[in-house]
Amino acid sequence: MVNVTRLLSMVGDLLNEAQIRAGKLTVRPEAIKTASLLENLSISMDKAVKDKGLEFITTVGDDMPDELIGDSQRLQQIMINLTNNALKFTETGSITVSLNRVGDEYWKIEVKDTGVGIPENELPFVFDAFRQANNLEFTTRQYGGIGLGLSIVKQLVELMNGEIKVTSEVAKGSTFTVVFPLIKEMKGA
Repeated sequence: MVNVTRLLSMVGDLLNEAQIRAGKLTVRPEAIKTASLLENLSISMDKAVKDKGLEFITTVGDDMPDELIGDSQRLQQIMINLTNNALKFTETGSITVSLNRVGDEYWKIEVKDTGVGIPENELPFVFDAFRQANNLEFTTRQYGGIGLGLSIVKQLVELMNGEIKVTSEVAKGSTFTVVFPLIKEMKGA
């Protein structure tokens, strides 16, 4: 069953990559309850994180609005992919996902782990398709995946007028930060 799930995930990643490259993936903005983003993430990830013995922490900053305008499906996909990535490379410690304001005009998703980290020389390539840090055969065998998750995340973020960056330290973990414009109302509403 694990192999079937892994295979379905890979096929889904390949289909998403193809849709993005063909310009066929669209964004559907809607009003979203901010807290529901983390509630849905917890429902999706809690079991896998607990099975691995990790602490899973989610927080919403006090200054975040109760509602956001965005594509809830794509935001969820971004958060799940980043959390799955953190889960894949973290053996002990925790994964923290937080939503916070960045000034008056922006908000951010931050996914922080206590995992293996990414060597500094690999950071420029972390969002490249079909590539994993170290780009060695054993990395794919040990951690699984085909190296599309972060590439898809970056493309989705850019499709929604956002930016993504990563900071990391080997043996201490990584932090992925996604910043989006804070849209206060639906256009045409």
